[in-house]
Amino acid sequence: MLTIQCPTCRKEGSVPEEFLGKSVRCKKCNTNFVVQDSTKGNSSESSQDPREYAAGRGHPEFPCLSKTYSPGSRIPCTDFSPWLLERIREDDRESVANFVWEVVQANPGVGIGSDGFREYWKDAARKVFTYDLHRHLSGVSDAVFAELRAALVLILLHDNFGGFVMASHAPKYLATLMFPHVFAIRDTEELVSSANAFICHMRKDTPFWEDFPLYEVATIDPWTLPIPNEHREFLRILGTLPLASRMHVFDFTFRNEIRGPSAAHIAEKSTSYPTRQRGIDVVQSTKLLFEAGLLVQSEDPADILKRLKVQELKDLLTAEGASFVGGLKKADLVALASRECPQGIAKLREGVFIARLSPRYLPSITWAHEHIERSVPFFQVWLGFGVDKRNLIP
Repeated sequence: MLTIQCPTCRKEGSVPEEFLGKSVRCKKCNTNFVVQDSTKGNSSESSQDPREYAAGRGHPEFPCLSKTYSPGSRIPCTDFSPWLLERIREDDRESVANFVWEVVQANPGVGIGSDGFREYWKDAARKVFTYDLHRHLSGVSDAVFAELRAALVLILLHDNFGGFVMASHAPKYLATLMFPHVFAIRDTEELVSSANAFICHMRKDTPFWEDFPLYEVATIDPWTLPIPNEHREFLRILGTLPLASRMHVFDFTFRNEIRGPSAAHIAEKSTSYPTRQRGIDVVQSTKLLFEAGLLVQSEDPADILKRLKVQELKDLLTAEGASFVGGLKKADLVALASRECPQGIAKLREGVFIARLSPRYLPSITWAHEHIERSVPFFQVWLGFGVDKRNLIP
């Protein structure tokens, strides 16, 4: 018998050896995937074919795209950043170009035909390898620059580099991904000048840009050293995570500003659209965050009961034979159900991770969030005017 694991929900099982290389369906989540020999290890990251890395998790017609969203949304079916990093380290430009086309081909644009768009997108992907990242950034290793190029590929799926990207989610996305690394930046005057010229030009005809603030060189460098010792462990852990999981940490913590970063959430439902837009396996990412010690399971039954509607709480109490008077507020029903409905709560918990950020890292992630916000203006001007045809390596 062969031991197998569903690539979507991670449920393990076994099948006869004659199923090797054949497609099977997961009984838990209905995902179709190809049976591989687990004793030979997982070589999908080293594969040149992004469809092999997708491993059956994608859309039936577009294997690299999510089954949940329309193919025209260009949403990858998983976090491709580990695969992209391997391809970038190998200088495998054609595989990365093919990946970008796999993602955008269902919605490549209008005007120049399928063949024209195929070459347009592949050429845009190849250019990511040739951007001179040292032009404005230094002080980090080649491995960090590889991460940065992988992030640029994922940004490329939805945004063009240029002035308009300053108003998108991309700078905040990139600031979050690059947070574990401290860059030295230079020649920011050039970036700020170009960005401000663009804003002033757009203000002539577009009301949106009238409220978009101009940049100041003095406030464009957010990195400060030394890093406080109490935050180094958090930074180290964050740097070991795949790119999408880094986003998942901050999505989870700051998804509800009213409830605050210490609030509990359903981990699998705590990703933002900009994170999902660039690909994430939420189940696998949740598992990684638990293994890293960043998330801890919530044992408070109220954390799951608060997600029920008033009528659902009443139905739960009735089903377990608990008596209650009419007119109770939701908070009272939650408190009563917490005491009287152990079986119902256990059933609600099945297959659901109600989690909160580990108290150990709460000060670090609050500090990190403030730092990321300060670094967004730099990534706005850098994505807008530091990643363009003027900064290509000859």
